[in-house]
Amino acid sequence: MRCWFLRPRQRCETSRCARGVQQPLPVRADQIHLQKVILNLATNGMDAMANVSPDARRMTIQTALLGGSMVEVSVSDAGTGIPEHKLSEISLAA
Repeated sequence: MRCWFLRPRQRCETSRCARGVQQPLPVRADQIHLQKVILNLATNGMDAMANVSPDARRMTIQTALLGGSMVEVSVSDAGTGIPEHKLSEISLAA
């Protein structure tokens, strides 16, 4: 399945995007901001898969409802990962 927001880029590259949505999730947040964050993560994932063989390129975007009031979004890919020397540059907000 192709993710609608990646279609322009996926036309240029061979990759697959799967999504796992448990159910419609009640989220009170800025929709544009959320789209930008997920698009940025997905774009980073596609960049990370640039050196992966086309048939192995796969990205998964999943959501989950946690404890009835929190939503978790995860983006995973078959890329090469973050080099060890770059890990200290990553900022994770909780």
